Amino acid sequence: GDTVLARVDTAAASYRLLPLLRRQLHVRDVALVRPALHLTQQPDSTWDLAAVLPAGSDEPDTTAGFRLRVDRARIVDGAATARFYAPGLDSVFRAAGLHLRLHDLRLDDAPAARLDSLWGRFQPPGSPDSVSFGLGARLTEDGRFTLHGLHLTSARSRVSGRGSLHLPEADTAAVEAIDFTLQAAPLAFRDIHAFAPMLDPAAALTLDVRLRGSGLQVTADADATLSDGGRVSLQATATPTRADTLVYRLALQVRDLDPGRFVADTPALAGTLNLDARADLHGASLHDLQGPFQATVTDTRLGDYALARTTMEGQFEDGTARLNLTSGLRQARLALDGTLQP
Repeated sequence: GDTVLARVDTAAASYRLLPLLRRQLHVRDVALVRPALHLTQQPDSTWDLAAVLPAGSDEPDTTAGFRLRVDRARIVDGAATARFYAPGLDSVFRAAGLHLRLHDLRLDDAPAARLDSLWGRFQPPGSPDSVSFGLGARLTEDGRFTLHGLHLTSARSRVSGRGSLHLPEADTAAVEAIDFTLQAAPLAFRDIHAFAPMLDPAAALTLDVRLRGSGLQVTADADATLSDGGRVSLQATATPTRADTLVYRLALQVRDLDPGRFVADTPALAGTLNLDARADLHGASLHDLQGPFQATVTDTRLGDYALARTTMEGQFEDGTARLNLTSGLRQARLALDGTLQP
C-alpha cells in the first residue's frame, strides 16, 4: 500500500570484517538520524508492521548464533506513533525528540552495555500534554548495574532514581556495594498506562524506595501512598544464602490499600486490604532457621467478599516451621495447624 510504516533521513554504519570469521558481528559505529516508526494495531491484536516482515520458521535453529558487539550507537531526533485498536477512543501513543547514545554493547555469554543517555518525550493516548523522560545506565560483564539517572516528568508526575545494584555471585557470600534510590512525588498511572495497562489510570502513587547493602546484608525500606489514601510500609533485611549466618527480618504494614488499583481489569480484587506481617529469622542455613513469624489481616474486603479477621502465627525450629492459621469467609470458619519446611 501507500502507508509509510518506517523511514529514516540518514543511516550510517561501519563494521569490522575479520570478526565475522569468528561468528562475531563487530559494529564500530551506527547512527540513525530522524528515524520514524508508525504502527497500527489490527483487530486481532497484531501490528501492521508484522505483515511486511519475513515470516518466522517453526523449524528449530541448530546453527551457532552470532555474537554482537557495538562500540557506539546513536539515534538522533527519533519519533514513533502507535495506534492501538480501540474504536471510538483516542488510542494513539506518540513519541518524539528521541535521542540515544549507547556504548560498548555486547550480546554474548556475558551481556554488557553502557547507556550514556536516552531521552525524549511521549504523549499517552487521551492525554492533553506530553511526558518527558531521561535515562542513563550501565551494565557490566560481572553483573553490576548502575543507574546514573532516571527522570520522568509531566504536569502530573515527578519520578527520579539513581544508584547501583550488584548482587552476590552464586559462589560467594559477599554483598558488593548496593546503594539505590527510587522516588515518585508522585507517579500518575495515566502517564505509564500504555506500558502497564493493568494499572488504574485514575490513580497516582507517591513512592520512596531505598536499597542498601555491603558486607553480609542487604536492607530495603519502602513507603508508598496511593492517591485514595492507601498506604504500604516495608522494612526488610536479608543475607546471601551462602553467608555463615543467615538473617531474614521483615516488617510490613498495609493500610486501606485497594488492590484493584494495580489490576484495574480484575473487579474481583477491588476493595480494601489491611495487613500486618513480621518475621525475625536466623540460622546457619535454610535448613537451620530459627525464629517467629506472624501475619494479621483485618477489615478486608475483596470484590463482594468480606474476609473475617485472619491470623497466621508460626515459629521456625531447626528449619521447620510450626504454624497456626485461622480465617473465615461469610458463615464459614477455617482453622489450620501444621508444619512447613522450605
